[in-house]
Amino acid sequence: MKDKRMTASEAAGMIKNGMHLGVGAGMTMNPMPIVREIIKNGIKGLTLTPVLTGGYVADLMIGAGCVETVQFPQIVLDEFACLTAAFADQRHDDRVGAAAADDRFE
Repeated sequence: MKDKRMTASEAAGMIKNGMHLGVGAGMTMNPMPIVREIIKNGIKGLTLTPVLTGGYVADLMIGAGCVETVQFPQIVLDEFACLTAAFADQRHDDRVGAAAADDRFE
């Protein structure tokens, strides 16, 4: 069987501008080294679809300018009971688009 292991840098290198990514919820369901590499690589125009809620990871990527659109049920920091700062700011200024998760099926 082919060995499929790779470094965080190699995995992040597979992410290109404009891709659609699924991200986990909370701070424990995401490969943070890969997220940091995506940000470091300057990837732009991503569409994120968080699982359940988009929190820390979605907000980091939004704040870093990687995200163009978010399909979401909610973007919150459940750990701190608040709306995430970068999402709230960029959504307010129309710098990040938002769509309900089922909008893509219409």
